[in-house]
Amino acid sequence: MEGVVKKGVLENFMLSQQQSLKPIPQLSHLANSVVSRCSKILKVPSEELQHRFDIELPESVKQLFTYARNFVEFLFIPSTACGN
Repeated sequence: MEGVVKKGVLENFMLSQQQSLKPIPQLSHLANSVVSRCSKILKVPSEELQHRFDIELPESVKQLFTYARNFVEFLFIPSTACGN
């Protein structure tokens, strides 16, 4: 029962975070939720955060299998997106 409750709470949280966010296709629901929350905290649109990531980092970190992880990590690097 506890697992079902936790899953429902997580799903509701992710849905509430994504209501004001146009999902980024390369990201999972959870990653989009993180981006949405960072966007709200920073008062920077998620599209702008993604644009900064896409122009500031080399192509090697934007490969399909690592894009989501690298983008979310980018949000937490003080000298880049979230450091401003």
